Amino acid sequence: MRNFIEVNKDSYIDSSTGVADMEKFEEELNGFMAKTFVMWYGKANAGKAKISMQTISLPKMNYEGLRTTDKSLYGQYTINPETAGMNHKEKELKIKILDMKEFVGKPRSEAAKAVVEKYGGLYHIPGLEYEKYLLENPDKIPAELKDWNWYYFIGSTFRDQDGDSNIPCGHWNGSRLARYADWLDIKWYRDDRVVLLEK
Repeated sequence: MRNFIEVNKDSYIDSSTGVADMEKFEEELNGFMAKTFVMWYGKANAGKAKISMQTISLPKMNYEGLRTTDKSLYGQYTINPETAGMNHKEKELKIKILDMKEFVGKPRSEAAKAVVEKYGGLYHIPGLEYEKYLLENPDKIPAELKDWNWYYFIGSTFRDQDGDSNIPCGHWNGSRLARYADWLDIKWYRDDRVVLLEK
């Protein structure tokens, strides 16, 4: 399911206060997902998605349960409340990259759960909102992401047209960061990485 998608500038950050309007935040992410599905599946199929945002604390995320397939959930996505609406333009946080090499060959769900348990109290775990920010602001893409590895934003998951859970990710193609996603159910690979933000 790895595909590139164009995005638009966000407007949910109030320029005078720097504070996020969460209703606009949800509206823009819904639009982001809608455009994603149109690009990946075509307009007719994308129209079947029931796009909805769920804000779920990552320690409460049932990663093992998300490995099941449920077509009725096509379009549902999750956001980490800790990073939802963060104003990255006001304060650019340093990133930390994890290779999670001890999970190579193991289910992606196990790697995601381990990141939350081990690093959740030490770092911000971004999701779709940070990936969207980077795609909208290519000049802000950290140099660490500009290689041939796959960078996962595990603060979010979403259901695809088949009802499978995916983790959003990005991959530098030599000139830009392309937006992709991979199933939560498949194994962790040697070139997979996790993106964290310093608190």
